[in-house]
Amino acid sequence: YYGGHYGSNNDNHYQLFSASGIDFMVISFEYDQSAGFSAAGGALDWGENLVQNNPDRKVIVMTHWAINENSSFSTQGQAIYNRLRTYPNFSLLMGGHVSSSTGGEAQRTDIYNGNRVHSILTDYQSRPGGGNGLLRIYEFDPSLNKISVKTYSPYTNTFETDADSQFELTFNMLPLLGQMNT
Repeated sequence: YYGGHYGSNNDNHYQLFSASGIDFMVISFEYDQSAGFSAAGGALDWGENLVQNNPDRKVIVMTHWAINENSSFSTQGQAIYNRLRTYPNFSLLMGGHVSSSTGGEAQRTDIYNGNRVHSILTDYQSRPGGGNGLLRIYEFDPSLNKISVKTYSPYTNTFETDADSQFELTFNMLPLLGQMNT
């Protein structure tokens, strides 16, 4: 499960897991909007190396701040997307950080050379009750190549059902060229 980390602490780390015959890698980057993040030898180089050397794994990247409520990229989100968009196994970019009293949700989909990358903002901390424990549930359906997303509060035992809180994403879960299970 735990794959390792970059640097002398665990601020940048990755995990490996498999579900329904699909191999995944989740890379978590620390919050870093500075130029050092994407500088030669930095954390972004480390992350790109992981993506490049694991072409058989679907890649999900998490960072503190990927996109804003207006769906524009943060500085770090743009750097991650620009660097990893060429890899067909990079499909999801997730973050939080930005929220208003009623918002905290946004998404965008970008396509580069046929590779679709979904970027998602989930941050409920500015809502009443600190968001009432709202959390996102992602259900992957390989037979339909989609991810169903729901937003739920265990505190209030309710789902949010508006279009920003409940939606589906196209997600190709078929093996990429060279991704055949033996």
